[in-house]
Amino acid sequence: MAFCQDGPISWVAVARSLVLDPDLILFDEPTTGLDPIVGHHVNELIRNLNRHAAVTILVVTHDLHTAFYLASRIAMLNERQNCRIRFTGSAQEIS
Repeated sequence: MAFCQDGPISWVAVARSLVLDPDLILFDEPTTGLDPIVGHHVNELIRNLNRHAAVTILVVTHDLHTAFYLASRIAMLNERQNCRIRFTGSAQEIS
């Protein structure tokens, strides 16, 4: 809840959605515009939510650090080909 007023994520909305026991939560650019320290805290909260709430998390991001830190699977899109999926796999397979 600490980032509810300062960051792009409404933690109140996340908490409200957890009451419904969802199978999936979508985060769209959760660290955009945040300084690195706050961005890391947001990533930690998302990671802990995934582990402790046993919910699938889908994160849309341009931030490769966030993608590699959070993802067990990554899909990369190619804008030049009408946003078609260019790659899917683990972070280890990309690097």
